This record gives sequence, structure tokens and C-alpha cells, in this order.
Amino acid sequence: MQTAFFPSASPRLRINGMVTTAEGDIWLAFPKSLVRLTRSELEQAFTTGEMPLTLLTTGRGYSLPIRPHGHSLRTVVQGGDGRIWIATQTGSVWIDPARNDGRDLPPGVAVTSLDADGHLFRDPSRVTLPAGTTKIAIDFSVLCLSEPDRVRARYMLEGFDRGWADPSSQRQVSYTNLSPGTYRFRVIAGNNDGAWNQKGAEVVFDIPPTAFQSAWFWVLMATAIVAVLSLLYRLRIAQLASGIHARLEERTMERERIARELHDTLLQGVQGLILRFQAASELISETEPARTRLESALVVADAIVVEARNKVQDLRVPEDGDLCTAIEKLVATIPFDPPITVRIVIEGKPRRLDPIVASEISRVAREALLNIAQHAHSSHADVALGFERKHLALRVRDYGVGMPSHVLARGGKEGHYGLPGMRERAERIGGTLTITTSVGEGTELTLVMPAKLAYRKRARRATWLGRTLSRRRNL
Repeated sequence: MQTAFFPSASPRLRINGMVTTAEGDIWLAFPKSLVRLTRSELEQAFTTGEMPLTLLTTGRGYSLPIRPHGHSLRTVVQGGDGRIWIATQTGSVWIDPARNDGRDLPPGVAVTSLDADGHLFRDPSRVTLPAGTTKIAIDFSVLCLSEPDRVRARYMLEGFDRGWADPSSQRQVSYTNLSPGTYRFRVIAGNNDGAWNQKGAEVVFDIPPTAFQSAWFWVLMATAIVAVLSLLYRLRIAQLASGIHARLEERTMERERIARELHDTLLQGVQGLILRFQAASELISETEPARTRLESALVVADAIVVEARNKVQDLRVPEDGDLCTAIEKLVATIPFDPPITVRIVIEGKPRRLDPIVASEISRVAREALLNIAQHAHSSHADVALGFERKHLALRVRDYGVGMPSHVLARGGKEGHYGLPGMRERAERIGGTLTITTSVGEGTELTLVMPAKLAYRKRARRATWLGRTLSRRRNL
């Protein structure tokens, strides 16, 4: 009987159970498969002696028992609800004939476990993994009685994968190098006839960041880097300021030494000669023309001595560092011809400057005002001092004819050293000098330097120490 129905079957193939449904179908349980025969198929089988059978395989590896009990011939029964129950070696399974209407039924999908660096979660739906997890393994099952070895699955990890993986028969997938965040693993499956379970199964898991992966850690790191860079910048600025102050102190001491030498030698000597010529002139009769000429020469000599004393005084650095007062005195001494109005504007709270800086800025302002008096042909001018928190600014502006473009491009006229001298003075004190001009609209000179170099703080002690050492050398 078995050979007639199954000519290609093994001689030892045996039926482990059989049941007839109310519709007249016969279900046969073989060691590795289920066979369903309808009434017409059964009649055709008796007529021809053979027929192709529809096999519902219960194969290995897809969450189904591998075979019915071999010691019993009643391994298949039908329950009151119409379901067919099969007793297997590892448990009981059932199938509903009313729903088993062909191979177009999509397979079921389930996520069975999630392994995160040794932490196992069974039947997960939403889990929180240990902080710092970088590697996971996900197991899932595809449930299909009909030809389970030909069922294919597709999966995607949202937040990591860019798209669905190609259909495959594997039932486990691993991911490494995962960053902190929320991920959604989705899996769908389809049978060989193209019926796909689009809903599939999914599991959502969160990977919290470690202390070193948190946003606050990176904010603190960025803050620390900015603080270190700011500290290095401040140290560099302080180093540059110290170097500039040291060079200025050296020049100041040299200027004071030259001033003392000129005063003690040349001026004193010239003054002595004047006194001798004065005594000699008194020996000459007032009616003699030679006495008149000699007295005229002595007057010129006195004027030269006065001018020399002023030059020597200019070599000395003022002690107070009051730039506002120095500018006011400077404006009063400039020989404007014809006289013009010079407006002095103070911006911010005035502060004492390093005496060397105040002296150099005064000289730059003096040269700028002299240029206005000689070349600008302006009816008025402005001198502005800006005492800002981060910088000091000097601006001198006239409203005259302006400076020729070729003179500004060359940095001054040939044989004249006013503009080069102002730039050199600005560079020596660590400042930046810019000049803008427009023909017919005047010229504006701006000197800007950092507050650390301009304002009087530690420079007072350095100045005092430098002058003390200079006096000791001369003693």
C-alpha cells in the first residue's frame, strides 16, 4: 500500500499516525513530514496507483520538533476546535487545516534573544543595554512548516544600517562598533512562493553613553582645551609684553644716559664758554662795534643752549604716564600757522600709561600734528584717545587736502622720515599704526596697542628697577 502511493519512498518508511477530518481530508504523519490527502486525491490515488503529494515538512532547525514519536501509531489526533495535533519526540505541535490553505501563507517571525557583551536578554521587545556596549548578537526565528529550508529573511538595524540586508537563511546577526544611542532591529521573512511577512518582528534597545562618551564630557573637554589655549595665549602675550618692556627699558636707560652726558659735558661746556665770552665782552668798550657783534652772538648762543636743554629734556621719559595731560601740552606747543581749532576727545576712563609708552605715543602724536600744521591746510583737527578694556587707541584726524596716494604707498616722501619714524615708534611699543587718506577729505592716523602693553601695572616696578641700576652704574 505504501509502495503504491509512494513508489520512491524507502521500504522502511512507516506511518506514525492518521486522522480524517470532517471535510474528508486524510492527514498522515511520517517520520519527517505531514501529508494531506483530499477525497478526490485519494480516489485518484486508488485509480492510478500513484500521485504527487503535498508535503508539509517538519524539518530540523526552525523551532519545530524533528519527528513524531516512533513507538506509537496514534501520534496524530484532531481536537474539538478542528486543529490537528502531532505528538513529537520533543513536544506537541498543532496545525489548523482551516488556515492552511496553501503556500501563500507568510511565515511567522520572532526575535528570540539579544546578547550584549555577555548580557543575554530573552524574547526582548525594548531593553536598555549596559553603558558602553559596542557589540551585540541578535537571534531570531522564522516559523514555517512548509519547506522551512527555503524560507528567507531580511533584516535592518535602524540607526546603523543604510538599508535592508539581502535575503538569506541565517538566523543570527552580529553588530560591532556601536555608538551610544537608540536602535531598532527589524526582521521580515518570506517563503519560496513570495509570500512575505512585512510586519515581521522588531526589538528596540538603548545604549547609554559612558562618562567619557557623554555630551557633558565633551563639553568639559572643549572647555578645558579652550582654557588651556587661552592660558597659553595669555602667557605668550605676557612674554611678548615682558620682552617689549625690557627693550623699552634698555632704550630708556640709554636715552637717560645720553641726556646726562649731554647735560654734564656738552651743555655745561657750552655754558662755560658763554660765560667766558660774556666776561670778555665786558672788557670791550661799549662804543666798539666788536662788542655789539659779540653780544649778538651770545644771544644766539643762549638760544642754542635753551634749545639743546629742551632736546635733552625730551630724551628723558616722563614719570607720571599721564597721556591726556601730555597731549594737551603738546597741542599748545604746535606752531599752527594760521591757528586752527584742535578738538581733544577722551573716550573711556583715562588710565595711567607706562611712561615709556606714553612718551612714544606723544612723539607719534606730535609728528602727526606737525604734518597737519605743515601740509594738511585744514581748518580744524581732532585728537581722540580711547581707553578701552582690551586696547588703547590714538586717532589724529584732519579735514584738509589729504595725502597723495603715492606718498602713502611708499611710506613717506623721499628724504623725509616722519611717517617711517611713526611706524618704527609704534612697532617698538607693540602697537599697530594705520593711515587712511582721501584727496580733499583729509587724513586719519590710528595707533592701537594691547592694554597689557599700554596700561601701567607691573611696568612701574620694572621702570624703577631699571633706573636704579642705571644710577648705580653711573655712580
